[in-house]
Amino acid sequence: PKKDAWVDDYKIQLAAYANAHNKMFDSKIQTGVILMCSRDLQFQYWEITGDEFDHWSDVWWNRVYEFYQSQ
Repeated sequence: PKKDAWVDDYKIQLAAYANAHNKMFDSKIQTGVILMCSRDLQFQYWEITGDEFDHWSDVWWNRVYEFYQSQ
């Protein structure tokens, strides 16, 4: 099974997709779910919502900003 810290990139990706969807369709997605199954069939579930969703959205937007600053 994966430790919570090992799925940070998935959380950032989830926030990126949700924010892109919100922009394109003028919507307000503020919750996402990551589902994973280990090789030994142990199911894992992460729900990102509220302040945690805002945190990962901020991490995403900071990465976007840093990318454009480096150009």
